[in-house]
Amino acid sequence: MQNSDAKDFFSQIWRPAVPVLSITGAGGTKWKRNMADPADPRVGPWLQATFEVLDQAMWRRKADYLYFVVSCADEKLRYVGKSKKQVSERWRMSPALCATTGVELAGKQLFHSQCMKPMQAEFALRPNATFEVRTLGASELRLMVTAAGLLGFDTYASDSDFIEALEKWFCRSRTPDFATWNQAGTGRRSRG
Repeated sequence: MQNSDAKDFFSQIWRPAVPVLSITGAGGTKWKRNMADPADPRVGPWLQATFEVLDQAMWRRKADYLYFVVSCADEKLRYVGKSKKQVSERWRMSPALCATTGVELAGKQLFHSQCMKPMQAEFALRPNATFEVRTLGASELRLMVTAAGLLGFDTYASDSDFIEALEKWFCRSRTPDFATWNQAGTGRRSRG
C-alpha cells in the first residue's frame, strides 16, 4: 500500500468519524506538569489550551479505537493515535504549576505528550488555528477498510492488533503534509 492509499482512505473516513474534542487556541499563563523528573520533556512549559469536549460519552468510552487530529482550516491530518483507553486518558487533564512561580494553578490543563509541542508551534504561526480530535472504533474501521478494499488488515483477529496495524500504516505514510505531528513511536509498538 502506498502513501496515497492512506491519504485517500483518510479522506473517506474523516467525515464519519465522531468529533470528540475541539481545540481553538493556546495562550495564557505558561504552565508545567508536576512530574518526579523535572528534566522530562513532558514537563513543559506549555501554553494553556482553549478547548471544548464535544461528546462526553465518547470522551469516556473505553474501546479499541484510532483518534485523529485534524486542522479545521485545511482538513489535513496532523496526528493519528491509537488507544484501548478513553480519549480523556490520551488527551488528559493534568494538574498544572505556574511555569515561573511553581505555584499550583486553579484548574487542570489539557495535555497530550506528542501533540502539545507541534500544536503550540502551529498556534504560534497561525493564532486563529483550530483543531478537532475525532475517533473511530475498531468495528466501524473494519467495515470501512472492507468497503475501501484495503488488503491485509483482515488478517488481524483482535481489535487491538487491527487498530495497531492501521495506526502503523498511517504513520508509515507520513509526508510533509500528512500525519505531520507523528514523530515519537511512529511505526513502532508504543503504549496505548
